[in-house]
Amino acid sequence: MLATVRRAVLVSAIFFVLLGLATLNAIGLSGAVLQMFSHGIVASLLFAVVRTDRDGRVLDEAVSAHLRSLQAAHLTDVPSSDQHTVKPWFQGKIPFTFSLPELQNTEFQLIGGRMAYLNQTPGAQLVYQYRKHYLSVFIFPQQAVGRRFAASAGAGDQNFYHEAWTQGGLSFLVLSDSGQAQVHALAELMRTATAQS
Repeated sequence: MLATVRRAVLVSAIFFVLLGLATLNAIGLSGAVLQMFSHGIVASLLFAVVRTDRDGRVLDEAVSAHLRSLQAAHLTDVPSSDQHTVKPWFQGKIPFTFSLPELQNTEFQLIGGRMAYLNQTPGAQLVYQYRKHYLSVFIFPQQAVGRRFAASAGAGDQNFYHEAWTQGGLSFLVLSDSGQAQVHALAELMRTATAQS
């Protein structure tokens, strides 16, 4: 849709520039220059909208994956609270490795893991529990995700809190409805585990 809008703006801008140039007078030339300037502004704003839209779609895809895992009777592909069972299960299924945090003396419990896909790229979705809430940690190769998992934190449209960052060539996204404090605490555990590996 946005590509169609961009194309229409470009075609109309070219038409008005040519029309202004065809007049061969000062007013027409001034109008052509003004049209080129305004086209540059409109085009840059459209690119900004497209970039924001893509970032929002990535978060929407992650929220949808999190909700699908909660709605189905299939919370995980590998149900286990043992990180030495969950981490090896991903070997050969995803093109990277990652570290899992130690959870002693925390209120988080590892429930298991499942395959996740973003832009047809396989990644890991780790599922943790905090009291009665589930938290998903999505991990993808940074080059596959690009800047879409840019460092961010906050509440999304559907009252899901998230925190995203890149580290060690991987992009991470922690997502839950449990609250920003719990999302941040789990994100810090993941950062520490990744830094120590």
